[in-house]
Amino acid sequence: MKRIGILTSGGYTPVLNATLYGAVIRANELRIEIIGLIKGFSSLQNPQMPHIRLNPLFQPIPELDHTYGGTILGTSRHYIDASNQEVISEIVDRIKRLQIDGLVCVGGDGTLSGMQVFSNCFPTVLTPKTIDNDLGLNYLSEPSEWRRQEEVDGSFTYCLAGIERDIRLEDIINYVTPGYTTSVFVAAQGVQRIRTTAESHRRIAIVEVMGRQLGYIALETAYGQPDLNSCSRVSFESGKIA
Repeated sequence: MKRIGILTSGGYTPVLNATLYGAVIRANELRIEIIGLIKGFSSLQNPQMPHIRLNPLFQPIPELDHTYGGTILGTSRHYIDASNQEVISEIVDRIKRLQIDGLVCVGGDGTLSGMQVFSNCFPTVLTPKTIDNDLGLNYLSEPSEWRRQEEVDGSFTYCLAGIERDIRLEDIINYVTPGYTTSVFVAAQGVQRIRTTAESHRRIAIVEVMGRQLGYIALETAYGQPDLNSCSRVSFESGKIA
């Protein structure tokens, strides 16, 4: 590969620029050009396909500051209709005209669904981005440790059969997803500040944080020392929130 494209899609997190910066640094080592596609998947449907060179002469552009939150490429929740083959063909042609050999998509669940259609046309890679830390796969053998159980009514559930070996830190693939650590830091700091306000006015303050179907952020806000910490969790056996 001599040139790859990269885009950021879905909601933004504080580490998108850091993710882009990391990709550029690695690309520089491999002498690969990186083309940043502006505003996520929506750029692919633009006939002009707005883009920017992120590493001319194999040096990161000064605008790409890994300590600055958000993304200099912009993001959107625009996705491609996988059933519209005409549009897909046009997009593939535009990408080839830019001489892009592969595509890197930085995003979450929606981004993964949106990029599936392109994986049949050229190498396509997902860089996971979610503050919820809900990516799931932590090490290579994890899928083999789950067992499918048939129920009486014909339905089925999955349960963890047991870990067959010790987990080593160096084996872990996605120990913490990009954006999660920052969200925990902000949430815990907010709890600390609200606590002093509540104590001063003899009040009770309830702080609610996001996390979709998992309560990792709520759990880690314990670093902010609340009097009571409660978080939802997902029952993997039933798929329901408990």
